[in-house]
Amino acid sequence: YNYPRIGMAAVKLLEAAGFEVIVEERRACCGRPMISKGLVGEARKVARRNVGLLAPYAKREIPIVGTEPSCILTLRDEYLDLLPGNEDAKVVASQSFMLDEFLAKLQAIDDLGIAWKAEPGAPVLFHGHCHQKALIGMGPSLAMLKGAGCQVTESGAGCCGMAGSFGYEAEHYEISRQIGEDRLFPAVNATDDQTIIAVAGVSCRQQIEHFTGRSTRHIAEVLANRIKPGHSYVSRAPEPVPDAVAPTAESTAHARNVADGPA
Repeated sequence: YNYPRIGMAAVKLLEAAGFEVIVEERRACCGRPMISKGLVGEARKVARRNVGLLAPYAKREIPIVGTEPSCILTLRDEYLDLLPGNEDAKVVASQSFMLDEFLAKLQAIDDLGIAWKAEPGAPVLFHGHCHQKALIGMGPSLAMLKGAGCQVTESGAGCCGMAGSFGYEAEHYEISRQIGEDRLFPAVNATDDQTIIAVAGVSCRQQIEHFTGRSTRHIAEVLANRIKPGHSYVSRAPEPVPDAVAPTAESTAHARNVADGPA
C-alpha cells in the first residue's frame, strides 16, 4: 500500500464508531486509471471482477467505505456505465460511500458514537477532490471536521492541476503548475505553519506538497487524531460474513452495521 497510515486512520475511525472493518484483499484496481486513458475494455474487466467480489457484501447492506474519492466514486458512478443493466453493479453503487460521507450520515442522526477531544483542534485548511466535489460536495467533509472540533476553512480553489496522471506527464507539467497557482497554492501559502492542510485525494496531496513544500494529511488522519483518548465504543454486533465472501484492501474498507444498516 502506498499510504498505509490513511487506511489505519480509517479503520480507527470506523472501529471507534462501533464497526467491524473487513479489508477485501481479492479486489483489483478500481479501473479509474484505465478509464482516464480510454482503456474502456480493461476497465470493464476490473469492474466486473470487483462487482462480483463486492456484491455479496452490498446485498447484505454492508456499506463499502473508501478513502480515495476517485476509487470509491468509480464504483458508485462509472461502474453503472461500464456494466449497463447489471443489477449487482447497481447494488454495489448504492452501498458505496466516502469515509467522511458515511460518518457524516451517522453524525447527522446522532448515531456516530465517537467521543472527540474537548479542546479545539488546530486550524485546518481543507481542499476537496474534483471527483468528490462533482458527486458529493464538500458538505460531509466540512461537517465531520467541524463536528470533531476542528477550526476548518475550505480552500475555495478549483482543480489542483494534477488531474489524475495529467500533471505527471512532462508535456503538461507547466500548465498543471499554472492551474494550481491560480488559487490553490496561494491559499496554502497564506496559512501559517500551525495550520493543517487536509486533502482528500492522493493526486491533490502530491501536487500541493510538490509545489508548496507543505506537508498534507488525509481527512481520515485529521479526524482519527481528534478521537478522545480512552474512548470506548459500543459494538454494533455484526453478523458473521458468509463463507463464500472472504475478506479486499487499500483505500476501500468494508464497514459492517447489522443493527440498523447504512444511514
